[in-house]
Amino acid sequence: MKDLVFCGGIVHNLIVRQAESLCQNVMEFNFNGKGATFTEKEFGVITGLNMDASFDTLPPPTSNRIRNKYFGASNKVKNANLLMVFNGLRSKDLEEEDDMVKLCLLYVLECDILGKESQSTIKLDNFSMVEDLEYFNQYPWELDSYNATMVSLHKVWGYETIPLLGQLYARKMDDAFPRIYNWESRHYHSDHEGNVLDATNLQVDADDENPHHQFSVNEGDSEVQFVTP
Repeated sequence: MKDLVFCGGIVHNLIVRQAESLCQNVMEFNFNGKGATFTEKEFGVITGLNMDASFDTLPPPTSNRIRNKYFGASNKVKNANLLMVFNGLRSKDLEEEDDMVKLCLLYVLECDILGKESQSTIKLDNFSMVEDLEYFNQYPWELDSYNATMVSLHKVWGYETIPLLGQLYARKMDDAFPRIYNWESRHYHSDHEGNVLDATNLQVDADDENPHHQFSVNEGDSEVQFVTP
């Protein structure tokens, strides 16, 4: 994956242009009178995570093995505790090698996919889920991740939807899937640079206008209620 420096200024200037939406779990925007929509579909295309809401496989049975073995059966295991145990683990046998993989997957899930802080407590069900790697890898984590990050907005969507934003603040390196692999951004940009979003001639690519968008969002739906940013 290319370098992507977080830029609060760009995110802020996207968020302040959010419009009221009649749909739950949907972010709709008014860029100087031009509408754009951010939904689970855009999120899935950017991240490449499983977004199959029809997943109905029964979860694995409850297991306390990892918690009992590495965390003293504690009901409150923080991500910082998980990282400390993983860093101190030495693979002496096959079970511990497997556990290193499972602990690593848990940490990536908690701190990367779900975006939790190091002092956040790990959901106990996740210790059971990671015992069954096939189930863990097939689970639609995209839905959980999307719900956990609705308060923020990935810059990559802004780069894909607003060409000028991508031209000014990033560099498109590829045309691959997931979309987050396509963009590189190594510099911080201040809040005022987001004023390009107020340009009268701003181009906003709708799904049917962008040849790289292989899906349709809210087809036939025009629920954006434009408000003045």
